[in-house]
Amino acid sequence: MRVRAEWLAEENVSVFESLKSYCGVIFKLEEHLDRLYASAKTVGIAIRERRSEITRLLYRALKRTGRKEAFLRITAAKGGIFVIAASRSYPGEIFKKGISVRTAAVKKNPSRAFYPEAKSSSYGSAVLATLEGPPEAFEILFLGEDGCILEARKSNVFME
Repeated sequence: MRVRAEWLAEENVSVFESLKSYCGVIFKLEEHLDRLYASAKTVGIAIRERRSEITRLLYRALKRTGRKEAFLRITAAKGGIFVIAASRSYPGEIFKKGISVRTAAVKKNPSRAFYPEAKSSSYGSAVLATLEGPPEAFEILFLGEDGCILEARKSNVFME
């Protein structure tokens, strides 16, 4: 397993976490950092920065936005840590009218094809699904080989 993980790290695979801040506080920061480090270990990326340094980078990026509510993305790659912060809000009308959703023709990789527990830059199926159109769909749902919904391109999906 070690050889495979080292090969992945050499092939420009990165891992990431998407975070949100509310009232100037990053939501579930420790849990996101736990998952970032676990994902990095899974694909063979050694994160040199300590948690406190990553936390400082995230809060510095948040401060630079001038907002209390923001979207933050931290990416860890062989070359180091990269942080972005931006406003990511949706028009209020989508919460009233709903959104258009479609399923992708391309199936999501089986869970054994890549480490499903690692949030990585392995996005081949998402790129293909985006290119297959139609562009007016707000969200794309990915199905597994059994036809069940596995995930969405940019949203969290919950069903009862």
